Amino acid sequence: MFGACACSSPQRDLSGSDGGAGNASPSGAGVGNGSGGVAGRAGAGSGQGGTRAVAEAGAAGENAGEAGSDTAGAPELGEAGSGGSADLAGSAGKGSGGGVGTAGTGGAAAPVLLADGAVCTTNAQCSSNSCGGRCCPVGTPCSCPQPDAKNLLKNPGFDSNVSGWNVAGNGTFHWVAVRGNDQDATSCPYSGFGRFYSTGTLTVSQCVAVSTAKSYNISSALSNSSLGDFTNYSFGEMQCNFDWFSSSDCSGASLADGALSRQWLNVDWSPALWDGSPWYPPTGAGSARLSCSDTCDGTDVTDPCYANVDEMGITEAPAAY
Repeated sequence: MFGACACSSPQRDLSGSDGGAGNASPSGAGVGNGSGGVAGRAGAGSGQGGTRAVAEAGAAGENAGEAGSDTAGAPELGEAGSGGSADLAGSAGKGSGGGVGTAGTGGAAAPVLLADGAVCTTNAQCSSNSCGGRCCPVGTPCSCPQPDAKNLLKNPGFDSNVSGWNVAGNGTFHWVAVRGNDQDATSCPYSGFGRFYSTGTLTVSQCVAVSTAKSYNISSALSNSSLGDFTNYSFGEMQCNFDWFSSSDCSGASLADGALSRQWLNVDWSPALWDGSPWYPPTGAGSARLSCSDTCDGTDVTDPCYANVDEMGITEAPAAY
């Protein structure tokens, strides 16, 4: 039987002190303040009589307190490590290399110069540096006026054919290329003209819609005989008529007011623009027709007459041809 013992056991201080906050490491990586650090300081103050569980907890807490836990550590003190302080672990700054310069854009491509005969508006467009409506050969000026965009007729200059024109009467109407003595109204080396071979009266015509709110310049260049090899053919009389119609397609009778006509008998080309232009449509006009005829006055129908036309125009004023 045991007797009561009056000896006293040492008292354990269970309050413990808070573990210190982790310091920023010299490498610049911040170490957080672990919550386990509090328990560690408490374990360090335990006496030998402490229970095993408390002692183990204290040892673990002490280790945690010294090292600090990255997981549970508060970030306030650890943040300083990310940049590294200048007098601890921060490495000397190095200037970054200059960026690669942006490649310069290439200069604009040189314009492609037009060959002789191409339609042009300025000398600079032509390889020959000479423009006369078309690019002219080097050292040889040319005159090749182009139809204005406001010319209402189709194929008014007969540059390569006679398409777009209505043909009626006795004979044929065909295209002639410029060659030798066969020259168009301006002697353009890259054009041509329309030629009549008539065995009576041969007429070519075209109809366009017009507006009474506009005025029009009328043109037709005429030559009364072949300028080529057919010098034995007889002469004919050339006449061009310009008529207004109330319809939109030149059907029905023409309006008496404003009808125009022009005759030409000479071999040389006539001026294209009709005297008195511009012309104003009469009230009620909805369309207009330009027609040119070659009437053969020879007695031998097997010996046809011939004549030429070029630069036809019904053009909204103030433009012409």
